[in-house]
Amino acid sequence: MSATAVRGDAETLARGAATNLLGNLGSLSQALAMFVIARAFGAQVLGLYALAWMLVRIIARLVGLGLDPAIVYHLNRVTADDEQDREGQLVGTSSLLVVIASVISGVILWLGMDLVAYGIFDEPRLVIAYRAFVFALPAMGLTGVLLAATRARKVMKYQVIAMSFVQPFSFLMGSLVAWRIDGGLAALAIAQTAAVWITTGVSVLFYGTIFRIGPLIRGFFRPTEVAGLLRYGLPLAGKGMLALAVTRTDLFLVGHFLGAAAAGIYSLAADVAQLIRMARMALEPILGPLVAEQHHRADRDRLSATYGRATRWALIVNLALSGVVAIAGETILSLYGKTFTAGAFALAILLLGQVIAGAFGLSEMMLTMIGHPTLVFGNMALLLGLIGVLDYAFIQLWGLAGAAIGTASATILVTLVQVRQVRKRTGMHPWRFAILRPAVAFICAVTPALFVPLPTMHTAVDQIIRSVAFLLLYVVFLSRFGLETEDRHYVGTAIHRFRARRNR
Repeated sequence: MSATAVRGDAETLARGAATNLLGNLGSLSQALAMFVIARAFGAQVLGLYALAWMLVRIIARLVGLGLDPAIVYHLNRVTADDEQDREGQLVGTSSLLVVIASVISGVILWLGMDLVAYGIFDEPRLVIAYRAFVFALPAMGLTGVLLAATRARKVMKYQVIAMSFVQPFSFLMGSLVAWRIDGGLAALAIAQTAAVWITTGVSVLFYGTIFRIGPLIRGFFRPTEVAGLLRYGLPLAGKGMLALAVTRTDLFLVGHFLGAAAAGIYSLAADVAQLIRMARMALEPILGPLVAEQHHRADRDRLSATYGRATRWALIVNLALSGVVAIAGETILSLYGKTFTAGAFALAILLLGQVIAGAFGLSEMMLTMIGHPTLVFGNMALLLGLIGVLDYAFIQLWGLAGAAIGTASATILVTLVQVRQVRKRTGMHPWRFAILRPAVAFICAVTPALFVPLPTMHTAVDQIIRSVAFLLLYVVFLSRFGLETEDRHYVGTAIHRFRARRNR
């Protein structure tokens, strides 16, 4: 393992994560579109749009057949074998599969839209939206396939541009047009469908900058390796559906046992705790192709270094975010109303689970990209079952705190199971002395921030001061002893580049 290769992997990981983080922030334009809809059309139209689009997005997960990660895995395999034409053929075959799945799903939705609109939601106006959204399904599937191919080459910017800027901005413009012509829900649905197809067109252009289009067309009309793609992708599609259930099982149980008000409080606490996933969401898309490439090239030293580095970086960020949110949790929740401060203790417990899962949960991507998608599906099923059992028991004992304890415990347990599975199959693990350094820096920073007495003042002011103090102390302790040599190098490089751009 050469020093140049290791440095290149680290730079690719850092650059890709930064790009993905920018994409997460850029997607706020979707929130702006929701604001426009709410102001221009009112809460009722917004609610109808949200209900219709939610169902279509769930169907789109099935339409994707789990082929996005399958493409990343298989393209790195054929790249390692230097079979460039097969790359395009695999993408073409995947495109055919998602088109077939989207047509079948669209026909089912078209035939069943009356049942959904009248029987489930008792809202006939949803039929208008579903008629438009049916035509978005093929575009959603194709976009996922094409952008997965660009990610397989470790190019993150196209995914970010397409999904975080082009699609939300196109929908925002379409929403303004719909408002101008007073088109109502039908015009909004058409605007969303048009935005999806515009994104697909842009994705085709991006794909063409990296790959040749000819092999893709041949793969579409003469499919290859269908069984291999589906064998890899379908367990991940199932895992995606289970993940939807995982995110709402604890909320459902809270609502069942404690009532709607408690469910609202817990839902907000859980959403705030999800902020800790920011680092994992930024790292996973670039970690996938790196792991797949190093796995197929049997470069164990680089793979182990990448795994450890990504885990360490995620932990550093997670600890910073969790400290701020935990200290100022009550103040953050109070922004939504005093009632929601009752979820502060539950929030602190949920944060613990998210810190562990947000860093060591990268083992899930390791399992996926070393060829064990069935294990990933099984782990998600295990997580769903554990949350159901533990929350069912603990909510009746400890209320909101019990729900948080059950969910956090299940999350940590399954994360540790995944780490064990990776070690058993590769001999690699993320446990390194370097991980202790940011943990010690966190303890040294959070202790005085929590326990040093301050003059009596408003609770919100007190918590803000303590949060800022924690963050400053954490940065100081990290810079003193919490970072590895390579971490210091990349931080210094980033600061240098920022200053250079500012001085231009």
